[in-house]
Amino acid sequence: MSPRYYVLDGREVRTVDTIEEWGETFDRNNRQVASTDMGCFGELSTVFLGLDHSFREGATPILFETMVFEGPCDQDLQWRWHTYDEAEAGHARIAKAFTELWPGLPDEERVAAANAVRNLGGYVLEDPADGY
Repeated sequence: MSPRYYVLDGREVRTVDTIEEWGETFDRNNRQVASTDMGCFGELSTVFLGLDHSFREGATPILFETMVFEGPCDQDLQWRWHTYDEAEAGHARIAKAFTELWPGLPDEERVAAANAVRNLGGYVLEDPADGY
């Protein structure tokens, strides 16, 4: 399987033929889909990845990723998406769960509550270190 290179053109994803074109475009494009400061929970960030993270021949490309940084779940929670629209909507659902549904939770309940967000959709990696 040869790698397919993807670039983000506004909200649209398109393929490019060479790694050189991918690198040039990738460097100058804004890959950030959304970012939300979630206070004590940290920052929720959704970005365009540029390479297919499904890693399976014939699968629908997984090109976007949402992660939590800092806070009690720093880099422990991860969701992946096929399209810009899925990534944007998923980011909004997850941010809402963190910021509106659980204000004031005691510290010991934050990780458990954050783990419940895994059920909000997307392609969740149980262990981000697995790299799939």
